[in-house]
Amino acid sequence: AEDNLKEMWDLISDLDKQLSRTTGAVSELNLSESKWGSVPEDLFTVIIRTIDLSKKTGGAYDPTVAPVIELWGITTDSPRIPSEAELNEALSHKGVEKLSYSLDERRVFRSDNKLKIDLGGAGKGYVCQKATELLASRGGYGIVSFGSSIGVFGTKKDGTEWNIAITDPSEPASTVGYVSIPDGYISVSGDYERYAVIDGTKYCHIIDPSTGYPANNGVHSVVVWNHDGLEGDVISTALFVLGEEGIDVLRSEGLDFEALIISDDGWSMTDGMKEILTLKEQNEKDNK
Repeated sequence: AEDNLKEMWDLISDLDKQLSRTTGAVSELNLSESKWGSVPEDLFTVIIRTIDLSKKTGGAYDPTVAPVIELWGITTDSPRIPSEAELNEALSHKGVEKLSYSLDERRVFRSDNKLKIDLGGAGKGYVCQKATELLASRGGYGIVSFGSSIGVFGTKKDGTEWNIAITDPSEPASTVGYVSIPDGYISVSGDYERYAVIDGTKYCHIIDPSTGYPANNGVHSVVVWNHDGLEGDVISTALFVLGEEGIDVLRSEGLDFEALIISDDGWSMTDGMKEILTLKEQNEKDNK
């Protein structure tokens, strides 16, 4: 077990060096003055997949909003509200249509030298899946938790499914219930852990790419179950921006998932989520 965990940790560290916007290969790309070129294998995979998924979400998830994220600095020690001029300038350099790639040469190109990428809404899910698959290949059963991204593998000795607790966004120290899953990945996007309070107003870390402002549509938490860690990460982020109507939008693009959305309007969920979700008794009345 110790050898397998060490190998998993080495894998996670290597992927972090590729995907981190602040210290990894992504950081080097963003600081470069070139049109880009060859990139590491896993980073290449994540980039081309996020380009495709961004299009399927109608831009609700966009890996090129890094300049906007930097302006707000929500997760830094110095968050601030950017000026409209700053936001307009940053937004003018986003868009996956400005990215292209060569599969044969494993190269990524940008048509705008000021375009920057941030894979925070996809990278954690990708790494979680890689770590889960590594341990699964060794046999046995277990769970890999990165907090907002969770993977499970194998069958427990008693044959029961995995119960994953769902945080109550209005009271993060508590849970609203749990989902029971036999396999796959749970991805969660919420406004209750990573946020900033500026001039008395709370701003979450998830940016609405269409406005350049933190998402503010009454959604507080999105829980997604599917069988692809990266895709689930992207879906939960996109649904946080789109809200309930996003479920049909994303499914019309062929994305396979079950979802729970907790918002000011109550609870919304897919039929499949209703089958695997057990709520605390006091929350049953809010279910719709």
